[in-house]
Amino acid sequence: MSATDAVTRLLGSTATSERVVGAGASGTVHRVELADGRAVAAKERSAPERDGTRAEAASLAWLGIAVPEVLAWDEDWLVMRYVEPGEPTALAAEELGRALAAIHAQPVTAYGAPPTGGPRDAWIGPVPMRNEECGSWAEFYSRLRVEPYVRMAVDRGHLTRDEAREFDRTWSVPDEAPARVHGDLWNGNVHWGRERAWLIDPAAHGGHRESDLAMLELFGCPHLERVRAAYLEVAPLADGWRDRVALHQLFPLLVHTAAFGRGYAGRAVEAARRTVVG
Repeated sequence: MSATDAVTRLLGSTATSERVVGAGASGTVHRVELADGRAVAAKERSAPERDGTRAEAASLAWLGIAVPEVLAWDEDWLVMRYVEPGEPTALAAEELGRALAAIHAQPVTAYGAPPTGGPRDAWIGPVPMRNEECGSWAEFYSRLRVEPYVRMAVDRGHLTRDEAREFDRTWSVPDEAPARVHGDLWNGNVHWGRERAWLIDPAAHGGHRESDLAMLELFGCPHLERVRAAYLEVAPLADGWRDRVALHQLFPLLVHTAAFGRGYAGRAVEAARRTVVG
């Protein structure tokens, strides 16, 4: 089914044209023009991501701040408000930092909790991701964010068994309440609009605030220092947070190792060796 057909069916408004504006591991995004002059973004999820559209729609609604409005969705398509692209600016970066702090301040029941209305078996990029309430951050991180991707990477030949032993340890962070987190906050999932930055493609769950900031740092982000300074002004982190950046980067590095190959294995192992162990 074309994007114009999908949008016409889901919105009940005639769509007249479409063009691809983005593509990634989770799907292809089309800019679709409507007969009334409006434009929407229609994302076709990649197969075989069962429940992928439901998970993304629920994540966007759950985060609720600095995310595009979801207009409609079904098993294969997600239709959102279209945000015209712009250039990264320092002011937009500061607003992003404050918005991220506001997202994290929203209540969540437990580490590992899925978004309201979202499936427990969700996705991060092209690989599955389990969301399940846990009694502590250490349990959540080890059982749901480290161990599954170590096993997947070993099974796919992307990580050796000797390398896998580097991840067989207890991870610890200062005690704090769980937060609503984006969950896949690398630079490619920050959409710089004409007036502000928007967060897209979330893998949201109840997690630790430091994880979103650590992932922004992992692959670089325009005006990162301005984002972080604005965040810290609103929501300071516990002492020693800089020493825990590598710990929070373990998850995305292991996901990349499992999904894309040994090119990320060395960075994942090095991050494990640099973490503070409890």
